[in-house]
Amino acid sequence: MSTQSVDNHLSHISLIVPAKNEEAFLKACLDSIVKQTVPPVEVIVVDNASTDKTKDIVLSYLGVTYVYESRPGLPQARQAGLEKASGDWLLYVDADSQLPSDYVAQMQRAIAASDDAVAVTNPSGFYDGTKLLTFFIRLFFFNFSLLERLRFVRFIFGGSFAVHKKTLTELGGFNTDIHFYGEDTDLTKRMQSAGRIVYIRDVWNSTSARRYRELGFWKTVWHYASVYALLSLSDIVHSIKSTNKSFLIRRVLVAFTVATGVVSLYGFFSPASQVFGKTERGLPGVEVQEKTVALTFDDGPNGEYTKQVLDILTEAHIHATFFVIGKNAEAYPDIIKRIAAEGHVIGNHSYSHSFFLPLHQEKKAEQELADTNKIIFDETGITPTLFRPPHGWKTPQLLHAAKAQGMQVVLWNNMTTDYFKRAKADRIAKEILEDVQPGGIIVLHDGLNLHNDIDREETIHALQIIITTLQGEGYFFVTL
Repeated sequence: MSTQSVDNHLSHISLIVPAKNEEAFLKACLDSIVKQTVPPVEVIVVDNASTDKTKDIVLSYLGVTYVYESRPGLPQARQAGLEKASGDWLLYVDADSQLPSDYVAQMQRAIAASDDAVAVTNPSGFYDGTKLLTFFIRLFFFNFSLLERLRFVRFIFGGSFAVHKKTLTELGGFNTDIHFYGEDTDLTKRMQSAGRIVYIRDVWNSTSARRYRELGFWKTVWHYASVYALLSLSDIVHSIKSTNKSFLIRRVLVAFTVATGVVSLYGFFSPASQVFGKTERGLPGVEVQEKTVALTFDDGPNGEYTKQVLDILTEAHIHATFFVIGKNAEAYPDIIKRIAAEGHVIGNHSYSHSFFLPLHQEKKAEQELADTNKIIFDETGITPTLFRPPHGWKTPQLLHAAKAQGMQVVLWNNMTTDYFKRAKADRIAKEILEDVQPGGIIVLHDGLNLHNDIDREETIHALQIIITTLQGEGYFFVTL
């Protein structure tokens, strides 16, 4: 289909919310829709064969249309909304969204401002994401905005977008052969052949980060990136056949940028990556049948809470490895001495625990490690040989700095978010125990960055549960 002119000035918007077992999120989503300064002409919730109270929640809202779709899959639910809607534009949001009050108004203005627009989309952030995840998503959309302005890339983000109903219908609607991943990529590919995709960079929708928590950060990124990479490859092949050199160059640049970005981010953030150099994240030489794990603690020493950790380890006859921050070691020299005296291993966790340490020049990073080693040596007579980067973030220069100090970089393969204020002991223990495996390196936090006497009670209680459970299952604890 060629680019067409669309009458967008008096468009009527139907807002559609696909939902499958969303009772935990749906009410907040519908509340945010009710508060819109410019309401849509109708609100439709498509229940995708839910088994929870999704239907009851929808029916409790006056004026919200309930549609049941038995076929599983997000595109199937979107298609059911398309078939039910009466508006000439369809605005889709996820059921875990919490929309800003002017969201519909902003989408309406974007639609009206462009005669050739057939789709409008915008970025989404997380209202329950970690600082790391928030940083990553902001960085992603910043880079996307740059590429979009240069017309290197167009994309419809599945969590929040509007499409011209007539155009989508003429294109055959949503691709119901797709279950979930790739449906927005497929939609982008077809809609951009029909007209303009408008990206509103300043309108942010808020959604839940649950998928990143459930699947894991890198697995989720891989699902999205791999589908987009396949699309780019397909388009590159097509452009070669059609000898469209301009399009080919743009696509190659985009594919190269995406691939380089994903690899770099993986190397920087992932504990499993060996992209920038060798690191350890499990106990070498441990066989599957050997129930052996290592307990490690980060960010201490931390006053009475580190003392409580040491008391628990003594009572359980367990030795652990403590990756200490240089500044914290200066604040609690007696605890550093006690850790060493009781037979635990002390590792280096940098002097300042700075977010920017991986970006420092190699000499400056090396000085951070050297200063911490000196503090530990002055108190214990021991020079650490193990280094764990703050937050697990790595760059080539940081790994080179560790190597220059004669230190081995050790990460982990079992960590929970016990450093969050809202983290509870039973949840911390559950996440660790679900992921435990022979040869595993477990991370808990007896401190938090450079805070002195920060409350670690929930971690203390979780530690007791973890030790008791694993000892009951026949696990042995070793140091690194």
